[in-house]
Formats: sequence, structure tokens, C-alpha cells
Amino acid sequence: MNALAEYLPEMQTPLFASVLCAIEDPGSDAETVRQAVQLAGPGAAFDLLEASAGATAVLERSAGHDLLVLPAGHLARAILPRSAIPVLVVRPSTGTDDPGSVLIAVDETPEAHAAARTGARLAARDGAHLALIATPEHDELHRRALAEHLATVERISSRRPLVLDEYGSPANAVVVAATNLEASVVVIGSRPGRPADSVSAKVAEHAPCSVLVLRSA
Repeated sequence: MNALAEYLPEMQTPLFASVLCAIEDPGSDAETVRQAVQLAGPGAAFDLLEASAGATAVLERSAGHDLLVLPAGHLARAILPRSAIPVLVVRPSTGTDDPGSVLIAVDETPEAHAAARTGARLAARDGAHLALIATPEHDELHRRALAEHLATVERISSRRPLVLDEYGSPANAVVVAATNLEASVVVIGSRPGRPADSVSAKVAEHAPCSVLVLRSA
């Protein structure tokens, strides 16, 4: 069987079928809504929620959705460690017509597999440039995980991504790579309930672009 065949049903559906977009200011959060619509793609169902009720209310409302979209800031910082579903933390795009660059951050966890798969689908769909960065560890476990993620990305996107090898702490390595690449979005995995100082939370806080935090499929 063609290796791509296992991904075809997934490729023919929206990246996220049901999206909750929480906005803090209806007058200035048009970019948050725009990126939510662009990310999910045609066929997705959307709900808008004014986030004045606070983080707990947003989390309760997110139940039953596949993606929660938030503008970068204090609300995103409060919600990200607690959300059981994927979260897109939005920062303004460059505003150019270029398809942009997708940076996928991976390690040996199941959540990283979700990030690799979703990031590859996003890049393939939008014709975006594609890069992959692994955690700085170079032991056999991490090398094997990187090879598996690379194979997944190649099967879905039909091209080999640029593989980056940054050094330093994992969070800083991803932020530096996103800056150097001028990435449009970072896609990274994280387990629900991770502390506010987790790698994904630090990336979401400091990356110069939007950050999509995936949970395991």
C-alpha cells in the first residue's frame, strides 16, 4: 500500500473540526479570528467567545471543541497549562503574501508525533516552507524519535523539511530557530497539565510568531 494512503482521509478533513476562538477585545482581535479560520481550514465549525469571564469560563466552554484559539497575553498564559485540547496562541503575522514557514518542534513524546503530523499537514496544505527542530539531546532514543518524525513529515508533505540543530535549552533553541527562520507558526506538543514553565509554555511566551500547542492524538 502507498505509504501516503494512511494519511489521505486525514488530509481531506479540516485540521480542526470545531474551533473556539476567545477574544479579549472585539475591536482589536480580528487577527486572532483570521488565524483561527486560516488554521482550521474550510469546513470547520467556529464559536466566538468574549473572554471577559476569565480563564475558567473559557476552559469550560472549550469542552467539545478540537482547538482553542487565544491572543498572546495573560489569558493565554493562564489557560495553556490547563487546557485539555490544542491551543493556538496568536501573534500578528508579517502581513506578506508569502505562504510563510512552519517550524515543528519534536522530541520523543506522543505529543510530538501529533505536532509532526499536524505541522506537515499545515505546510502541505498552504504550500509553506517547512522546518523541523529536535531537542538538543543526541542519545539513541532521541535520534530514533527524530527519524520517525522526519519520516512522518516527509510522507505527509511529500518533501524533506529543513532539519535544524540548535543548541542550548530546548525552549530557547526553538525560539531562536523560529526567529532565524522568520517562522509564521511554531507547532509543538505538550501534555495537558504541564506547569507554566514547561518548554511549550516558554515557547508560547517568547516566540516571535504564533504557537500551536498540540496534545497527543
